[in-house]
Amino acid sequence: MMSSTTRTTSVRLDRVVDDAVLAYAEWRQASAAVWDVYGRWESVAGSDRVCAHAAYLAAVDQEQAAANSYADLIGRVTVLLAVRS
Repeated sequence: MMSSTTRTTSVRLDRVVDDAVLAYAEWRQASAAVWDVYGRWESVAGSDRVCAHAAYLAAVDQEQAAANSYADLIGRVTVLLAVRS
């Protein structure tokens, strides 16, 4: 029979793993967006380059935030797996 602590840890682990999978997908989407925006920045000319560069920097910031979120969740998964063992 599973103790209530083990059961609670398993439920939390399942939730955090689900969250990590979603965070991974969000990070991959944000990463793809960086490449898309970079391509637009690379192809524009003149005064539009300033706006395109700003859009690129914003996309990089969003990708970094998504990567940090994913990394934090993977850290939580690691801790929960260690507790479970």
